[in-house]
Amino acid sequence: MNLTYIIVIYINIFLFNFPLCVWHLLKTFVYLYYKKENMNNSEIKLLNLESIRPFSNDGFIESNLAILDEFQKLPIPNEPRRVDGLIMGLGLKGKAQYTVGTEERMITMNDVIIINDNQVMDNYMISPDFEGIALIISNEFFNESIKGVDDISSLFIFSRTHPVFNLNEDRKSVV
Repeated sequence: MNLTYIIVIYINIFLFNFPLCVWHLLKTFVYLYYKKENMNNSEIKLLNLESIRPFSNDGFIESNLAILDEFQKLPIPNEPRRVDGLIMGLGLKGKAQYTVGTEERMITMNDVIIINDNQVMDNYMISPDFEGIALIISNEFFNESIKGVDDISSLFIFSRTHPVFNLNEDRKSVV
């Protein structure tokens, strides 16, 4: 190959691709800067016992545990919420839909939900006839409760791999 030919090829690559590369690089930096600025201004709010206390007259045990007999009466936020604690719920009627992280989940009658600490919930929708009960547990109470439990790892694995599961009628009556 001729050296002149190689130089011409490199010049063409540089002249035609360089502006395009600079444009993409600039666009990426602007996007990342904009995203960083907006993320600093809009932190994800927590969903915990204290945040639902004003909306419910149901059973609270100090700041450790809440039993919600009418889960559907809680206001549905229109923004993401980070769970601070553990939420376990049972759908009694109708259906509800939400996302945890990027996974879309749906619950119907007799479905149990488990939402673990630090997960982000969003895109909530409930049917007009939805009814459900829930138990919200603080991290402190949960950690204190499981101190003496052996083989707790299987429970954690189950809750991560089965965030929504169905109960039969016999088991539902026990709950």
